[in-house]
Amino acid sequence: MTTSKATENQNERSASTRVSRTLVAVEGPAAVIDEILGHSSGAAKEVYGDGLPVEVSARWLRKALGLADKCAQEPSEAMSFT
Repeated sequence: MTTSKATENQNERSASTRVSRTLVAVEGPAAVIDEILGHSSGAAKEVYGDGLPVEVSARWLRKALGLADKCAQEPSEAMSFT
């Protein structure tokens, strides 16, 4: 069975929405959420540099998934990137 492009796009939006809502629920900073989802605010700081360190995004994802207990450090340093 094949899926239409519209169905694929809807599935991608649904997954993105679920990830976004989960990160918001754990009070993830907007900059981290945008980085994970690949969104752009158009801010000049996004044009220059490499973005957030992958470790920061990974810690917030672990927190959102309930795996933060296994992390040695909370994702608080990401706040300095917002």
